[in-house]
Amino acid sequence: MKETIDLISSIIELVKLLASIGIFNFIMNLIIQNEVFVLIISIMIAVFIITIKTNLRRNNQLQTEVAMYQRKMSICENQLYFSMENSYKRNEDASTLNTIVMRELKEYVNSIAHILSRYVKEEITVSIRFFKKVENPIVESTLNVLAFSENCGIDREKLFKDEKNNSKKVKDNTEYDLILNKDAQGVTDYFYESNLKKLNKKMLKIGHGGYKNTTPNWELYYNGKIVVPICMENKFLFFKKQNNDIDIEGFLCADVKKSGAFSDKKKYFLLYLMESYANKLYIILNKYSYYLDNISKGVTHDKNFRRKKQKNI
Repeated sequence: MKETIDLISSIIELVKLLASIGIFNFIMNLIIQNEVFVLIISIMIAVFIITIKTNLRRNNQLQTEVAMYQRKMSICENQLYFSMENSYKRNEDASTLNTIVMRELKEYVNSIAHILSRYVKEEITVSIRFFKKVENPIVESTLNVLAFSENCGIDREKLFKDEKNNSKKVKDNTEYDLILNKDAQGVTDYFYESNLKKLNKKMLKIGHGGYKNTTPNWELYYNGKIVVPICMENKFLFFKKQNNDIDIEGFLCADVKKSGAFSDKKKYFLLYLMESYANKLYIILNKYSYYLDNISKGVTHDKNFRRKKQKNI
């Protein structure tokens, strides 16, 4: 409010100054005498006002749409958290739990894909890669697709559903290896690349062996990629003895066909969005892993949903 008042005061002072030296009257007389000039100025002002109104309307539409998908995600989080617990406490098998998780996460990644696509103005595909088992060292671990957005296309959907082809070993895929392999050159907390083909040439040139990706014909599906870990620092987890590391459940991935769509200008905005979603997913997937582990050990509950005493657990 203060800035607006200051601006108006400055304009008034400027008009007074121009009037005092006769320039203001000269300009006004020129405008009155030249109807073409007035018409041009009027058109320019009208275009300017229309542009502002159009941009405001589009921005409002964007905010409303993003808020709608954020709401959907929030509902998915709540439903999934309690649906998993209900299934576990009712002694349902792992297959039933998996069905619940994959159904809800499908809606979750669809919402993320819609939000990212609106901001980037390109079709963005989103998927969740999940560790069924973490090996030691972690780079020997295998990641499987837990959920993928429905806009991925028929061919890629078949690929996602093919367990053999969708399984990825960390060390054989650059994006995951750079995040988790502490001995790798260029290690980072995330992977953000707008042109994977260009990255491949760059890595070959500096002797890093090129960009590694075990997805068959990945170049047909995307050329830009964002990957963030779904993790939590051990120091915040009571069940972890080592405080200087992380507990990781998998990765949240987004990719786009058009090179340059994930631009440097949008880098941190998109990364912060992805990381905020990944943080929420950790809470869900950590519980999911816990329930799967206990089900595999034969843990059951009584009619009051209390855990029964088990032998050799």
